[in-house]
Amino acid sequence: NNARALGCLEGMARAADPDFNILREMYPFALRKLLLNRAGSPVLHSTVRDLVSDEKTGRLSARRALDLADVAASLQGLPRRAVVADAVRTHGGRALVAEVIRDEFRSACARLLRRTASLDGDNGAAVMRGGK
Repeated sequence: NNARALGCLEGMARAADPDFNILREMYPFALRKLLLNRAGSPVLHSTVRDLVSDEKTGRLSARRALDLADVAASLQGLPRRAVVADAVRTHGGRALVAEVIRDEFRSACARLLRRTASLDGDNGAAVMRGGK
């Protein structure tokens, strides 16, 4: 029903202005709603995390977050930095950035540990320590 109502509103607005884009107008409001989440809605919380999570690992992904910012910037006709700046003005946006950084750090550490373990397996660690 909400999508139908938005479509109807956009149709009426386009009758007056053929270049009107409802997504461009509504995006900042929707982004703030998602990031602020004043009511503490678990649905909004999980929706934002689902949008920026890596499907393989389930961890938050900087690449996915930047892709989302790119889509949002494209919809609004703005540079990505403007969308990101708008997002980090909210508490939820800053918290999301902190969580993305934390998960990226954990992923990098896990990759490093796997590489180290593979070096240990082929005597690479001995070479790294100066042994033979």
